[in-house]
Amino acid sequence: MLKKQKRTKSPVAPTDTKQYLLSLSLNTPAFLKGKVSGKPKSFGVYYGGVSHPPSTDETRVLSQWDLIVVDPFQPGVTDALTQIRPQYAVGRVDIGQLLNNKGVNDGVGKLKTITNAMIRHMRPVNGISAYNGVLIANWEKSIPPEVCNQFIGFCSSLNLNVYAETVGPTYTVPATAELSGMIFVNGSILSNGQRRDYFDLLPMKKALDAATGQACLREFTILMCDIVEDGAMLSNAVIRRSFTWCGYYGAIPWVGRRSTLTDASKNFVVDSPDSAFAFLKRDRVVDIHAAWRLNSTVRMMIDSRLT
Repeated sequence: MLKKQKRTKSPVAPTDTKQYLLSLSLNTPAFLKGKVSGKPKSFGVYYGGVSHPPSTDETRVLSQWDLIVVDPFQPGVTDALTQIRPQYAVGRVDIGQLLNNKGVNDGVGKLKTITNAMIRHMRPVNGISAYNGVLIANWEKSIPPEVCNQFIGFCSSLNLNVYAETVGPTYTVPATAELSGMIFVNGSILSNGQRRDYFDLLPMKKALDAATGQACLREFTILMCDIVEDGAMLSNAVIRRSFTWCGYYGAIPWVGRRSTLTDASKNFVVDSPDSAFAFLKRDRVVDIHAAWRLNSTVRMMIDSRLT
């Protein structure tokens, strides 16, 4: 006879953790009146600081994409975003870095460190919120999944769109419906500039399937952040494949060198490279060709010289 398999219960966050976040949620004003809806068509990453006033390159970087992911703990970033106002401004909260060398072991103490830092650097300034989203990053080794889910719920209660960053080799996905999207780091291009082949994709497949499943049901954004080391070779073929691959999964790609993360002068939009003769199909090239073909005066001049 077949034995019935026992269902394993999902871990539940401790009661004191829930109570702390609930109390904090009731006593913390929402950052926005409501969440920003819609999905971006492009996104970029910049983790450097911003001067006062912002330089030309810094202004360009903060405004050239629909969605920009920044480090809110860097100087000048929040002040600049209150003026430049991109459509989607997402602050990256590195939980592992916040808890590093803090000597905090209990769950509530960790959450206090995280929430205090986030609110202090991302809260509205003079009634204007620089951010409408928050990215939860580097949490897997610092807090358990059930606590991370509670923290995501707290951020969502502030009317922030919450995104989760996932990296290899585990590609952990928070099991909560409060997420607005996910960012896969080096999802289609490895840090050495090589494409991620089928076998490299296998560990990420479960997380990718979960993300694409959510994108089919509701507004859920899938972002691919491919960071390539400065000295690595990156070919046009690899970039072009990345854009094609991301299009298949409905993901929005960003490709950049490691140094571009903190240097605005090097951080530019990277589009999908054309194939060898694709430039001949561009509208401008077609128009020039048609103008040349239909210009009888030019043809007659050339003919007279040849004769």
